[in-house]
Amino acid sequence: MKLTYQDVVFEEGPCPLCGAQRPSPPILTGYDSTWRKEGTFTLVRCQECELVYQSPRPTRETMRYYYEDCYSGEKEEEMRTFMLESGFSRMMSVYRVATIEKVTPMKPGMRVLDIGASYGAFIEHARVKRGIEAYAIDLDPGSIEKFVNTEDIDVRCGDVLEGMYETDYFDVITLLETLEHVYDPVVVLEEVRRILKPGGLVSLEVPNWDAVTRMVFGSWWLPLLLPTHLQHFSRRHLAMCAERAGLEPVHQQAMFYPGEVTMSFGVGYGRIFGNPPDEERGVLRRAVDLVVGLFLMIIFVLIDLPVVFTLRLFGRSGHQTLIARKPTN
Repeated sequence: MKLTYQDVVFEEGPCPLCGAQRPSPPILTGYDSTWRKEGTFTLVRCQECELVYQSPRPTRETMRYYYEDCYSGEKEEEMRTFMLESGFSRMMSVYRVATIEKVTPMKPGMRVLDIGASYGAFIEHARVKRGIEAYAIDLDPGSIEKFVNTEDIDVRCGDVLEGMYETDYFDVITLLETLEHVYDPVVVLEEVRRILKPGGLVSLEVPNWDAVTRMVFGSWWLPLLLPTHLQHFSRRHLAMCAERAGLEPVHQQAMFYPGEVTMSFGVGYGRIFGNPPDEERGVLRRAVDLVVGLFLMIIFVLIDLPVVFTLRLFGRSGHQTLIARKPTN
């Protein structure tokens, strides 16, 4: 049964990194900019370790309200097509493989697990291009139902914390734009350490709280993605999270992730002028949307690409990757 906003229950929990219960007063208030669902959400800063996280937050059981429209209907088809077929998606898959291979080459026969695999764009690319033995898991049955390839990839629907994988099994594990969604990031990485082979690698890609664009756009910053992004890692906090789980950081970099400037402007436009469903937009609003869309295309080419490229060089772009190793002893 689908949930309504009235079903959503909020809770205040400890810091998801250090476990302290000393949150600061709210440092940012935001809204659901993706699906435009009800609710106001606040971020606080842990006064022990300084991680920024959401509190109060929807409980695990009722957070489903903010996810359940992601994998149904026309918008879902648009999302799937974009994630599997767009040039941007293909570029990111190539980039992510190249980032991992700064530490170790991905070779035929290596066991690689993608946690939070969605429709499987990355793991299918790695399988085809590198000949890996591919595994994927995602919590959402909607994405698994429309997974790109279930014949050549071991695809499972569920929580990695259910213990469905053997100890010391995988050579590489990826969590790409996933760790910010989980309620217990350290616990998840402890499970990752268990199922990695000694010396195996995990690649963690998350939004970067240190980003200049976050400071500029504030609550309009696209990677906030409230309320489904539960914690927001700086470079320091992402490394701390891996270390608390018993993993050894070996490489960390900001990512070239074009589009966040353009889409953050789009979030602001929707916040100011509203974002009604397509069928409720009159002729004037459609004309304005067309002009704004053309303006955003200009921003993407003239501002977004050079700005994000430059910020990435200084470690201040909107996304980051940390690669950590499971100790061999």
